Amino acid sequence: HGDAQGSGKNHRRRRRACGAVMICWSSGFSLHRADKLKLELQRKTHRVFAVKKIMNISSELFSLKDQVAVVIGATGVLGGALAEGLANAGAKVAVLGRNEERGVARAKSITDKGGQAAFFACDAVSRESLAAAHKKIEASLGAPTILLNAAGGNDARVSVTPDNPFENISLEAWHANFDLNLVGGVFLPCQEFGPAMCRRGRGSIINIASVASHIPVSRGVCYSAAKAAVLNLSQFLAREWAA
Repeated sequence: HGDAQGSGKNHRRRRRACGAVMICWSSGFSLHRADKLKLELQRKTHRVFAVKKIMNISSELFSLKDQVAVVIGATGVLGGALAEGLANAGAKVAVLGRNEERGVARAKSITDKGGQAAFFACDAVSRESLAAAHKKIEASLGAPTILLNAAGGNDARVSVTPDNPFENISLEAWHANFDLNLVGGVFLPCQEFGPAMCRRGRGSIINIASVASHIPVSRGVCYSAAKAAVLNLSQFLAREWAA
């Protein structure tokens, strides 16, 4: 304030001097900030390289290159997503299901992203259909090394509701849903693809169970019973084949 009351000439000098000091301080701050930014950039660059290295290691560690994955039920939502994941990891994917339109679309979705996949029409509750698909897969993609069983689901006919009490569920409806989840969901596919894996001494079988395997879900009585059986059968086969 006192400087501001001095002569105009002196005042201008002090302003210029103050300005010079301010500029010098600003420049010093800028250089200091630039050094900090440079160091931070180097740290981030090192972190990026580290993350990429980890990702590369993970990709190699979990790579499914040269593996042939059979996904039964890949025409559905869950099976389809799992088929995409296997393809992303490098596996050649055999898309199996009854719905040709959805199966072809799923295989195309995988190949459009650079993966390898083909659709094979198959009814998981038919031993003959599974055997025919198996032969076609071996001829087209190679010997299966991964079997993912994703066929299954609930059915309103075997769900307990006020209009459909447990005692009114028909044996025919029960058989159809139970067989879909257990016979087609695990039993027959494992019988078809499992022995060849055992003979080759390598392979992975993935079965889809449910929380209902442990505690039955409300109303889904047949689904829950079948999924409990899926878990039990999976444990049995692990002892028989994987030991």
